[in-house]
Amino acid sequence: MNIVVTGATGLVGSRLLQLLVNSLELRNHTFHSFQRPSSVANSPYHSLVFSSIHYGDCSNVTHIIDCLADTRPDLIVHLAQSRFVPQLLNAIEQLVISPYLIVLGSTGVFSRFDDCSAPYVKAEASIQRYLFGFTYLRSTLIYGSRRDRNIHKLYNLISSGLPVCLPYGGRSLFQPIYYSDVSFAIYTSMLHFCLSDLDSLQGFFNICGPDQSSLLSICGLISDLSGSRLRILDIPVNLLSRLLRLSEFTGIRLPVTSEQLLRLREDKIYRSDWNLLFPSIPQVTLPRGLLSYITTLESI
Repeated sequence: MNIVVTGATGLVGSRLLQLLVNSLELRNHTFHSFQRPSSVANSPYHSLVFSSIHYGDCSNVTHIIDCLADTRPDLIVHLAQSRFVPQLLNAIEQLVISPYLIVLGSTGVFSRFDDCSAPYVKAEASIQRYLFGFTYLRSTLIYGSRRDRNIHKLYNLISSGLPVCLPYGGRSLFQPIYYSDVSFAIYTSMLHFCLSDLDSLQGFFNICGPDQSSLLSICGLISDLSGSRLRILDIPVNLLSRLLRLSEFTGIRLPVTSEQLLRLREDKIYRSDWNLLFPSIPQVTLPRGLLSYITTLESI
């Protein structure tokens, strides 16, 4: 069986490769990576898993067609940004092939702000029309490595003694999910497909972290576990919003984007399907995940 994986060099993909190397059930299948030329294969398992590497960009349908024409996949595991699902489906349609799809999506689709939810809504609308089967796993905020783009920024600020700006008093709620739990969910979905046991795994599912925590309490946990004092910077939200938009207009990169600030106005708490999909598998709790993450960082 041929399996194409996009985004294998990312945070979730790197952990997935470790699971695949140790998998007795999936070791006889042939894996192919589709990745950007600029992507760095940080995982030592990359060369052990993949029989071929195809370079391209998921935003480019021609690049995807070239990869899929060479590999003729039975299964595509799409870990790259879910907003590129329409391009992936376009390539599949042009080649007249019918692979099963496993997609890592985002609970950002539920945002009440159109600017935030629009690309996710478009991706889900396109895959709903796909006739050959899919498992679409919507993840909440993923953390657990210096490669995550959210909690790692908080850690850097807090551990460096720099002040953290907490709009709206840090009251917005999150359900962060540890990256290894996301990789496990993807791996298990692949296993079910290869064993022809997909009855309970077809469709859309939310995979959320087991704990509901405010942004302020997450910062407090990081402060306690790292032994660093939490310093809070109070900036009026309207002023902060204007500063972020100005920085984006001028090309200046800041730790927070205007979209992230906008989404801090809403809680990110959703019904999780984890226990439905994986009833016997406990998740990594937020304190345990942060401890593991911080311990690993400080041992480097």
